[in-house]
Amino acid sequence: MKDYNYENARIKEINKLLDEAREALGVLQRASKRVGKTSDYSVTGLIGRNILGDFLRANKNNTINKSIDRTQDVLLKLHANLLTFDPKLAGILDLPYKLSQFSSPRNALSDMKLRINMRKKQLEIQNAERRLITLIKKLSKEKSKEINKIKHSIELKSFEK
Repeated sequence: MKDYNYENARIKEINKLLDEAREALGVLQRASKRVGKTSDYSVTGLIGRNILGDFLRANKNNTINKSIDRTQDVLLKLHANLLTFDPKLAGILDLPYKLSQFSSPRNALSDMKLRINMRKKQLEIQNAERRLITLIKKLSKEKSKEINKIKHSIELKSFEK
């Protein structure tokens, strides 16, 4: 049997989208690890609410926002390509949002709020990962449907002869 991956423009487009989605999944997984490490608060909690602690918190906030920025760039590019392919599939994607700008917490309550927000960002990225895995599965199903259509049409042509 022939390899049907290169005979159909739709299959080529699906392959391109699958490659982009897998690349985006890798970016999301790296961002999730980075945000997980960054949101660890053991050292920052010990330092307290002074200038050094504020500097470390702001640094953590910036690191998380940079990771989220990278994931947004990759996911927005994938989203734009999915919109031209199938708008329903584009609706599956979920973009994580950046943390609000750091303002120096001077009490324990605002410090806890910052910690909670950092953990929420990690959960948002993990949720985006799950949605992207769902998208990859749906694209794979779409590809197998197209391959089956091609095989079916070839079988019909062979019976007509």
